[in-house]
Amino acid sequence: MNASVTWPHPWVMLIGSLLSSIGAGLQSLTGAPRLLQAIAKDDVIPKFDMFAKGRGELNEPTIAVIPTCKTNLS
Repeated sequence: MNASVTWPHPWVMLIGSLLSSIGAGLQSLTGAPRLLQAIAKDDVIPKFDMFAKGRGELNEPTIAVIPTCKTNLS
């Protein structure tokens, strides 16, 4: 897409692309731990049972955040 055709200013497309990228990054940071927790609960990968545990009444995957943040940030 050409930034010269955006209205009212060419920066609109650039700012939109930046915000979209930030949103996708935050989505992967919140979705990946839940996916890892579900894989561990189903015992798909042996010895991943430590990631199946969650905390609180909503069963938040706090332990699964550590390896997924490391892989998402690198």
